[in-house]
Amino acid sequence: ASSTTTIAGDLTVSGDVNSSGAVYRNVTDKTSDYTVTSTDGLHVITNSNSASGNITITLPDPTNAANLGRELIFQPTNYGDIIIASHDGSNLIATGDGVQSTLTLIYYIYSVTLICNGTYWTATGTSEDGAI
Repeated sequence: ASSTTTIAGDLTVSGDVNSSGAVYRNVTDKTSDYTVTSTDGLHVITNSNSASGNITITLPDPTNAANLGRELIFQPTNYGDIIIASHDGSNLIATGDGVQSTLTLIYYIYSVTLICNGTYWTATGTSEDGAI
């Protein structure tokens, strides 16, 4: 028999988590500039701005303990880029090209996964052409 349990709050697991089913993530579409907060629950951020406009997504402070281990996935899905910016303009986004203050994802070409390590937002995902 199949059943669903909903948890309306935080869940901390101190051991391994194994799943024999699919993993679903909170996908949020942004069509204008947005600042990610430590408590907004976003996970996957897309840009489907039908006006072919670029959007800037500002990351939260990586030194905030609430962000440690947080994963954010960015994927432009329409004719607009996603510009990812650090919260204060500092070089806090670590990629294969070094540490920088912004990262631009060109629509339909690039996507990136960022994970917060307590100091930086580190790019761990890949792009179509491997440039990240």
